[in-house]
Amino acid sequence: KSRFCLLSAGRSGFSYRTWAALFTGCIPVLLMDDGQLPFQDLLDYRKFVITLNTRGVFVDNLDLEALLTSIDQTVAKSLQVNGGRVRRSFDYRAPFARAMGPYGLLLETLKKRKLQLGF
Repeated sequence: KSRFCLLSAGRSGFSYRTWAALFTGCIPVLLMDDGQLPFQDLLDYRKFVITLNTRGVFVDNLDLEALLTSIDQTVAKSLQVNGGRVRRSFDYRAPFARAMGPYGLLLETLKKRKLQLGF
């Protein structure tokens, strides 16, 4: 069982692979330069995803193995536990059964944007 799952950003910065990593207990290591992540206004991705700049990995030859093995065990366990807590936020199989499911989070995001726009 892997502790870290290396993921490319895909088109949207978040993909099925990220969802799968969360549901298998992996810590997603997302290679991403820019972009939006789902529900980023509501979820603190720093608590359950490691995000790395692709330039650092592919151009500057960042040593991924050294970086990931240097992460403190307590920090890694916290990332895994937090990933387990938020994974239901990306589970579309039973969307209306959970307030923190994807549809509930979408409604919260829309409410927040509505308030920001002054409606």
